[in-house]
This record gives sequence, C-alpha cells and structure tokens, in this order.
Amino acid sequence: MGFPHTLFVNFLLCLYLFATSSAGQETAGNDTSDKQLSVPRIRGVFLKPIASAPFSGTVEIVSKQKLPDGSTYVLKTINYIARDSRGRTYNERRKLVAASYEKEPLATSHHIYDAVTNLSTDLDLLTHIARQTRLTSAPGPEAGVVPDTNLDPGSPLKQVDLGTRMFKGMVLQGTRQSSQAETNEYWYSPDLSIVMSRKHEDPIWEQTINVSELERVEPDPSIFAIPDGYSIVEVAETRNVPQSKQATDGVEILSDTKGIDFGPYMKQIIAATQRAWLPIIPEPARPPLNKKGKVGIRFKIYPNGAVREMVLEYPSGDISLDRAAWGGITGASPYPPLPKEFTGPFLELRFGFYYNQPPSKAEHGLTPGPPNAPPQ
Repeated sequence: MGFPHTLFVNFLLCLYLFATSSAGQETAGNDTSDKQLSVPRIRGVFLKPIASAPFSGTVEIVSKQKLPDGSTYVLKTINYIARDSRGRTYNERRKLVAASYEKEPLATSHHIYDAVTNLSTDLDLLTHIARQTRLTSAPGPEAGVVPDTNLDPGSPLKQVDLGTRMFKGMVLQGTRQSSQAETNEYWYSPDLSIVMSRKHEDPIWEQTINVSELERVEPDPSIFAIPDGYSIVEVAETRNVPQSKQATDGVEILSDTKGIDFGPYMKQIIAATQRAWLPIIPEPARPPLNKKGKVGIRFKIYPNGAVREMVLEYPSGDISLDRAAWGGITGASPYPPLPKEFTGPFLELRFGFYYNQPPSKAEHGLTPGPPNAPPQ
C-alpha cells in the first residue's frame, strides 16, 4: 500500500498555514542549542573496482556546519581505503568527532567489494554481522561523490575546468560544478581512477574530503576477509526505485515502501517537524513582511529513527528560510523508529516547506485518483 494521497495534500496545507499564521510566536533568534547542531552522514571516496592499480590510503574528512550566529560547528574523522590488484575494494566508516578530539575515531562499518565474484559485503563492527549481497553489476558512486559527466547545454549545473595540479607524483584534474543549491570541487586522478580531493559547500555546510596519505603498494589481503566471530547474512539484491520524481511537493516517499502502509508513521513525523519548524520561522517570513519562499530537503530515516544524509535540494534564495526548514527536520530528529515490519535499510523522503505561498498545481502535479503504487 502506497503513501496516502490525502495525507500528502494535508501536509502541504499545514505547512503553508503554519507559516502564514505564526505572528504570535516567539522567534528563535540566534539560538544555537544542541537541537540546531547536526551530525551529517558524509559520503567518502568512491573506489572504482579496477584491476592492476593497487593502493591504500587515509581519507581526512572535515565538516563545518554554519550556525545562525555566524559561528561554525566543526566535526572531523578519518577513513582507511584500499584496492588490490584483483580490483577488490575496501572502504570504512568512522564516527565524526569534535575537532579537539585527539584519538582515532571509532570505526563502525567496513565495506568490501570483490570485482571478480560481484560479492558486496557490509561489516557491522558493532553487531558483528556481515551482510553479503551478490550484485548483478559493480556498485556506482553516490550523487555528488564524483563529477557529473552527463551535462547537457540546458543543465542548471555549471562546470568550470580548474586545470591540473600534482600530488605525490600524480597529475590531478580539477573540476568545479555548481548550482543554485551547492558547489562541489573535485580533483581527480586518472591514474588511479579516484577523486583524491573533494570540497562541498551549500548554505548550511562546508565539507572537505581529502586523501592525505597514499601508498601505491599491494594492501594487506586480510582486510578483504570477514573476521572470525562474524555472523554472515545473505541479502538478495534489491533496487530502491523512487515512487515519485516530483520536486518540493510537501512530503514524498522516495524509497520502495516494501508494501508497508506508512500513513500512520508519516503523520507522526510530519507533526514533529511542524512543532520544530514553527518556532524558528524567521522574522522576514512573518507578518507584516510575509516573505515568500519554498525549500526542498531530501533525507533518510534509518530503522532507529536517526536522520542522515540531508541534502538541500531546492534552496529558497534566502538563507534564513533555508536554515529554518533545515532546523525543522534536525530539531525533530531522531524520529520514531521505522515500523518493525519494514525490511528496507532506510526510508528516504523529500520535504517541501512553503512560506506564505501554496504550491501550484503545475509544481506538485497532483491529479485525482490513487497515488503511485510502490514498485513490485
């Protein structure tokens, strides 16, 4: 059963009405309480599984969240990566820690991909569970991790060639791609087929991902093996096909719902988001100014209710409106846990926040009849 059509419409109206009837509410001002601080999920370095180009390296990641009072909230971490001569890749995820933290951040998961067998293995270091999936093709990069190479003349994404620079005897090619929402700068090594340096910037975040240490030698083969004591779970390959491609339209479920009715759950998180968003709507959007704007944010909710991978897809052009919409989600998180019967790894959503304007029919494309059915 798909997401109820009536709930989708009601959320649009509620967001609009809350924004236009909030004159009697206190504003948050320069509040920088913990509710406005976020720990993002930062996508690391994509390793193309090619043979005969072994290496190992250290990735340094720094995240800076721009707070309303002009200060920044800085987090950092490192990841170790490797690829052997067979094309097997090793990548890991570690916790983001405070800039003053001096120890090595805690590792939470490892990912191994074998290009020969097409076997993808995710190791959960906290539960000692290894999830193995036999893929039909090699995994590709997440959006934004590598430059978009399929730009057409009418694309809103603008590209600038930054030339070349040297790193450890290798020539790196620089590219900057920018849109109204964000700017990404890439330094790519054709020799190793990886992006050695990446910088992302949008109204909320500035994030840098750099390969700081690199050894072009065969890595220790033990890192590609499942350690003793791990329970191996075989997972059938699945493809999360979006139910909708609409933009900035209230709330949309972008994941495969696996046949679960998310209506009751969505009511809970919509109400929580409204409660967090209303007090921080900025003065320009309140009477008598009533500034108009719309903001679209995509994010994922994990089984425990944690919010990760937030992306400001459609900025309003006013950073104060963007911050308030962002704070509506981060201020409400963590959300309630996902329904236990849902078997997906996460629920991906897109929220649209409308200030003093309703979404037009052309924008949200709502038509009479049943909602889109989930993929089978």
